Amino acid sequence: MKIFGNAFLLRGFSVRDCLSYTLSLPVHAVTLGFSTVGQLEDDVRVAQQFKPLSPEEMEALRARARSGRFDVPTGPGLEYWKRKLPA
Repeated sequence: MKIFGNAFLLRGFSVRDCLSYTLSLPVHAVTLGFSTVGQLEDDVRVAQQFKPLSPEEMEALRARARSGRFDVPTGPGLEYWKRKLPA
């Protein structure tokens, strides 16, 4: 599970939002994206302080995602690099 949606989700959500939401789901592994040691340290810090989100907190994040207020592609648009480019 790519929790930052190839960094698109970070346009409207914090690292803490994305990581807390994902770790509150029944997952066994996630892929953390980072480009610097500082970003990795932030990811680890959030994970160390993790407390599962309540159902209300989970729904609040889902409602924000559905609001359309963020310039974030959804579905196949998140994996734009997999589409064949026109010749």
